[in-house]
Amino acid sequence: MKISIIFIFLLSFFVQMKGQQNTYTTFYELDFPVNKQLQKWKSQSALILSSDIGSNLENAVLRINRIYVKDTIPINDITGALQQTLLLPHGTFNMAEIFVTTKALNLVMARLRVSVLDEQEKVLFSDTISILKNAKWNTGVGQFPLQKAKLLFLSLEMEGSPHICPQSLWLDKIEIKLDGKNIDSYPISSLSPLHTFEKSNVIPLSFSNTLLYNNIPQLKDKQIIALGETAHGSTTINNVAFQFIKNQIVNNNCTLVLLEYPLEHILPFNRFIRGDNAYLLEHLMMDIESSSFSSEQMMDFIIWLRDYNKSAKEKVTLMGIDISSSFSRSIRSIFNYCYEINRKKQNLAIDTLCLNLLSTISGKKFSMQLLPAYSDVHNEMSANEYIILKHYLGMTFNLGDDQQRRYQARDSIMYENVTFFKKLLCQSNEKIVVYSHFEHINLKSTFPSLGVLLKNEYQDKYFSIGILINEGNCIFRRIDNIKRSIESLQPGIIGSIEFTLSKLKIPLLYIPIEYIPCQLIYMRNIGNLYLKDQFSILNLCGRLNGIIFINKDEVITKDTLIDGKDEKELLQKNIEKQNDLKRKVEEIKSRFAKIKKECLH
Repeated sequence: MKISIIFIFLLSFFVQMKGQQNTYTTFYELDFPVNKQLQKWKSQSALILSSDIGSNLENAVLRINRIYVKDTIPINDITGALQQTLLLPHGTFNMAEIFVTTKALNLVMARLRVSVLDEQEKVLFSDTISILKNAKWNTGVGQFPLQKAKLLFLSLEMEGSPHICPQSLWLDKIEIKLDGKNIDSYPISSLSPLHTFEKSNVIPLSFSNTLLYNNIPQLKDKQIIALGETAHGSTTINNVAFQFIKNQIVNNNCTLVLLEYPLEHILPFNRFIRGDNAYLLEHLMMDIESSSFSSEQMMDFIIWLRDYNKSAKEKVTLMGIDISSSFSRSIRSIFNYCYEINRKKQNLAIDTLCLNLLSTISGKKFSMQLLPAYSDVHNEMSANEYIILKHYLGMTFNLGDDQQRRYQARDSIMYENVTFFKKLLCQSNEKIVVYSHFEHINLKSTFPSLGVLLKNEYQDKYFSIGILINEGNCIFRRIDNIKRSIESLQPGIIGSIEFTLSKLKIPLLYIPIEYIPCQLIYMRNIGNLYLKDQFSILNLCGRLNGIIFINKDEVITKDTLIDGKDEKELLQKNIEKQNDLKRKVEEIKSRFAKIKKECLH
């Protein structure tokens, strides 16, 4: 009898402890744990997270703060957002009360924005809870109707005061009550498994035979096709995307390829694929080492484009549509591009432009009137190159050195670049492939995404395809945002589109979106920062036109330029780049001095 009582007691204690470890608060990190990397909260900018003492001295809280170099120079504003989507418990509820306990210092704005979503991700209700902008702990509260609700979208948004330090936001906890009852008293809900897909509804593809892509009928008549990878850094995803693009070039009259990469970094690549022997591939690839692309796959694709263009009647153009997060990095890249163009002929107008560009980094204003007339540089660059350079300089100077503004403007900038390049470089019968992340090309977002903007502009001429993978490795960034490493992807979980498609046992396939159930599902949706929890809840209906699915890696994930390099090596490389820039500047100045000396004589 005693043994039975003890067993029941131990069993109930175990169940109780297990329940404590799996509450809504802990699962969705509503208590902002400081002893581990956040998994549910996704940062929408480069926020610096650390721990600090809370209102109760025994508790630690999460702090978002502005950091310094040598205690003097701030290098990162805390402007940005932490966001996640929470799946509500099963049942019917009328009202949610949400409490957020925080304190803030030197912020222009801080708030918790809550959107109530239904099964189709339609916003039923949205409102904000303001966070007081003072250094005292405070709990704000908001009420949100829950009729027909399935999801809560939580967005902690903040904006730091320009040029003021210190600035911080401390996060203690978010508490949610459903009809007056704490959400932790309900079991954590999860999505049901999806029904098995029919093989007759999918189109088998091949890693080696690109002609099978021609079995997708829409690829013939869509003018802009956007590929959206659901994980940055996958060699296999890169391989499949570039194979897809090759097929569009060879068989479907694609003459323009646009990558989610800063334009100024891709301009030299376009010179290379157009046959400019002054550009060496090994030097160009150094710019890829900090990108989300596999260097091996990118190198193979660049070589293929160069070989294709040698005999092509209509040559392919490669461009980037993104913007650098750093104004100074952007200007230095344009400087290097112009310097290389001018290496042999040493055009005085281009030398002057190079020095004028660098002067803007130190705070001197740059006027577009300082851009040389095309007649002064036409021997060194084509008319289209000049127009592109003028377009980019206008764009980057308009954005200025506000990193957060650059981040927030990315989708609109990418849209502006796509429409600009289409008008400048494409005939009406020529096609474009855009290769970016799923978040940019999909048709549902909390802000106008690239996909939304392109769909509004081009209607049925726009076609979006997501690239998903079930198993494999990825090249991820470490949380310090400097080092990268190769890590295994989290396998598809039950209820995910990846798990269900893997049951077909087809290595590579395409499935039209009409065969995907119009319901909430799990899908991998990460960038290049490693997370153990890689799946988001969403409804794919209306987001995409189709899916390319990879069951598992078919190529070895490697990165010869990055893998194995430690932080010291990467920092040393940055020092070498700075020294190289100084050398180039001195070289240009010496040419001016020589001209001046000759004029005096």
